[in-house]
Amino acid sequence: MGLLINLLTVLLIGMVSQPVAFTTGRSLQLDPFLTAIMATVGAILGVMVILSFSERIRQWKWLAKKHYCDKGKESSSLICSPWHRYGTAGLGLLAPVLIGASFGTVIGIVLGASKRTLLFWMIIGIVIEL
Repeated sequence: MGLLINLLTVLLIGMVSQPVAFTTGRSLQLDPFLTAIMATVGAILGVMVILSFSERIRQWKWLAKKHYCDKGKESSSLICSPWHRYGTAGLGLLAPVLIGASFGTVIGIVLGASKRTLLFWMIIGIVIEL
């Protein structure tokens, strides 16, 4: 029973931060391979949960009137220049390493990435981060 609770703890922490989940699993003296799998599954589940709310996120009042990174209008080059250059693949590969998969998913939703491609690239980024 203790092992199951420890694995669920790693899974739930992995939904927020995969590196923290791996460290937690190791501090709970779990097998490294099992810890890595649970942290990765947790991170993927976290991305899926956020993507299930993507339409609500896009309809937030402060986002409804703004259209980030439209090619036809002047926009912040700090965000939009890399987005136009690297797109969903760049975000999906770099976000899990730099800012976390959950926050990267929200950024992708706000910038207008499709659910399917965002999920695909986030999964690839999460697995590579391991």
